[in-house]
Amino acid sequence: MPITLDELVNLVMEPVFGRWNRICKRVRKGEISLTEVKQCFRNISGDREKLNLELRLMDSSGAGRSKWVEERCRQIRLYNTLNKAVNAARAVICVCERLNVSEPFLAVAEICRQDSDDFHMQPLSSLTPGLVSAGQFLSDMTQEQIRCLHQFASCGPLIKWVRKEIKEWKELETFVELAGTRSGAEGD
Repeated sequence: MPITLDELVNLVMEPVFGRWNRICKRVRKGEISLTEVKQCFRNISGDREKLNLELRLMDSSGAGRSKWVEERCRQIRLYNTLNKAVNAARAVICVCERLNVSEPFLAVAEICRQDSDDFHMQPLSSLTPGLVSAGQFLSDMTQEQIRCLHQFASCGPLIKWVRKEIKEWKELETFVELAGTRSGAEGD
């Protein structure tokens, strides 16, 4: 049985349009959750131009140049940066745990939490400058650098011994020089 145009509008268009308006409002206010960001923008979040265009389409002012468009575009790109930084953050946390360091790395620990549902329920506007800064730094790390951090973490007992035994900078320089000489001798 065919449906009328009015039924089509009532059954399909109005619910979809209503959902679109609710999403647009939450995006404009920065209240959209990180999970929803991932769902709504997964296919375009890496493409700056497409993301900007999509956000301008959501601009109810019609100008397409509202300040919030640039801010949300920046926040969504930063969220993508944070996603890339998770492996590096885990390596840094591993080193911190081995060396019993905790205070200066709270933003790094927050990046590691990205696998949790609690993190993804946060609104887009909750991305703090410290978290963003740590994420940008960590996302630039290469796989080789991440591997080196894991190797460094496995040297925890040696690092603790060096901290305990070497009291002055000159002693550390001598130790490093001797270690370099010794490792060079093994390569022959």
